[in-house]
Amino acid sequence: LKLFFLSPQNMRDKVINKAVYAFYSFHAGKTIDNTGIVIAVSLFEQMVHVQGDIGVNKYFSQIYNSYDTLI
Repeated sequence: LKLFFLSPQNMRDKVINKAVYAFYSFHAGKTIDNTGIVIAVSLFEQMVHVQGDIGVNKYFSQIYNSYDTLI
């Protein structure tokens, strides 16, 4: 029932916030080559968010104009 009261943007924001929290909680940003990555799968919101470190983001930003094209 709670799913019907949340806007798609609100659900997306919740998934992204949880992914960023997990990224820093697991110290994924402290890898040697800045290649840490967290793949957050939210069953409730039925969404996936990939949170990458600086090195990963730099690589994919050269290939794709938007991270949304990845998912």
